[in-house]
Amino acid sequence: DDYRKLVLGYGYNLSKRTEIYSTYAWLDNRGRADQMLSGAGLNTQGLNGPGGTAKGIEIGIRHSF
Repeated sequence: DDYRKLVLGYGYNLSKRTEIYSTYAWLDNRGRADQMLSGAGLNTQGLNGPGGTAKGIEIGIRHSF
């Protein structure tokens, strides 16, 4: 009952205070492991349960005041 998780992310500064970013996550539950990605409703395979897999992409912009 274990899981594997891989997360890759990248951020690019457009200016001194503005950054765009992207993250890709992959999760593989094994046996009875029941881990879930944040924002699971946006996963391409829906909610994953024990023994399931999930993957997702996050894209955003961050601005500091």
